[in-house]
Amino acid sequence: MDVEGAVLRAAQLSATGFDAYMACAEFEYAHNRRAENVIGAWALWLDVDIGKPKAEDRKGYEEIWQARAALRDFLARTVSPPDEYSPFPPVEYSPV
Repeated sequence: MDVEGAVLRAAQLSATGFDAYMACAEFEYAHNRRAENVIGAWALWLDVDIGKPKAEDRKGYEEIWQARAALRDFLARTVSPPDEYSPFPPVEYSPV
């Protein structure tokens, strides 16, 4: 089953009153979703705070463009170059 099919099936189960959960990892054995059974997690989760109070506390960025610039800089230093599927349009920026 592909991702779209899994999401559809989870929605169907949920609509009939069942609890449906999706794991954000790949497991070696289907019956065990514990950490020791994880063989991969193919995502990068981010929590980026934007707003003046967070920026003043140095716990976030005041403007969205600053957060995008910092993320773009992080990605440039840590992963392969962005491809045509990147959600970030090319922009000129100065490091934050």
